[in-house]
Amino acid sequence: MDFLEKTKKLPMNVGTFFSSEKPYIELQKTCFIYGIDPDNILPVAKIVGEVFVRDVPLKDLPEKIGETMKFEKNIAYGFAYQLNKTLFRPFNDYFTDADGLLNEWQQFKKNGLLSEEQAMNKVLTRDPWILEIGTTEKEENKVIKQKFSQDIVQFPLLQALSKYENLGNQIITSERIKVKSQPESVRPSLFNWLKYYRDELGIGQHSSVERGEFLFRSENCRKLSAEERERISLILKSVEEYAPLAIDTSRQEIVFPVFQGAPANVGRRPDAGLNTLIASAPAFPAPAEAKPRTEKTFPPIAPNVYIGGGLSIGSSEYADSFKPAVPASPAVSFSAGHIFPAEKEVAPNKSESEMVIAKKELHPASSPTPQAPPSDLFYIRPMSQGGRGGDEKKRADL
Repeated sequence: MDFLEKTKKLPMNVGTFFSSEKPYIELQKTCFIYGIDPDNILPVAKIVGEVFVRDVPLKDLPEKIGETMKFEKNIAYGFAYQLNKTLFRPFNDYFTDADGLLNEWQQFKKNGLLSEEQAMNKVLTRDPWILEIGTTEKEENKVIKQKFSQDIVQFPLLQALSKYENLGNQIITSERIKVKSQPESVRPSLFNWLKYYRDELGIGQHSSVERGEFLFRSENCRKLSAEERERISLILKSVEEYAPLAIDTSRQEIVFPVFQGAPANVGRRPDAGLNTLIASAPAFPAPAEAKPRTEKTFPPIAPNVYIGGGLSIGSSEYADSFKPAVPASPAVSFSAGHIFPAEKEVAPNKSESEMVIAKKELHPASSPTPQAPPSDLFYIRPMSQGGRGGDEKKRADL
């Protein structure tokens, strides 16, 4: 049975933890505590995985780490102590000897060079994607309770802006944005995002397709995380379709739903769980490259179209509009001497003699001699073959 098959047989809570980012993070943190380069930690990761699936007893962890990494004894015990405390002891019903070994190893371990907090800061500097894993369960419960508090009301955004004057000052995204009326970038407040939206698409009602183009194509939106883009999408839907938003009246802020989407891929190391990390190499996979997105242009916007709603910020018209390429018409030559318009477009400067040469090339002399016409009196014989149709011949005989 291979390693990944063994991980599937772990108890549910242990298997879920082992497949998460937590063991990967704790391994890196332990490296920084003892001044070890995290890029060289794959052998230890494999030993940890073997302990999880019980191919290696937990009591042998210090010895295995020391032999594999050529560590001094006290550093090997320090490594094992830290990993036991963060990875195995939380599941002491499965690793029943974890508590006793922790007390035993403490006598032999060397103190680390950094505190756990300092080491964690280095991990976050090295892998900032960890911050994007998502909200914790406590934070989600806090938001859920907040939704049902007495201070939460439901209003379309334009109506809420007229009721709560400070609502427009709410910061929506993390980075400053550029608007056409300001030489410098401005705060990413609700008012400034609405102004940027109107500057880009103009005054008027805009479809979900146009809003989608704005969310993925415009300069400021291209820099957003997935969660921030979802916030802007909800705001625009409320503006255009009068969809209600949850408003905290005491704080005068929009209460956005808990983000359920996947974290942004930029800078993230994919499949950081030890189950896939151990089964593959190198030790820490390179970040996945973002797939290029097909560029599209905005449809032309009619300027100064007003749809009401109590909000008029400005309008603009895109300088570059999309023009589909007109495919070149193929040159067509018939037996008669007539030239179609398509032929004129392809070769507008050709003389009549050049056209004759072109026709000879299309109908070389070596082509097979046309067969005799069928006996049907009403067939059509091409003039280029020098004959007449059966009905013409019949009239001539008469």
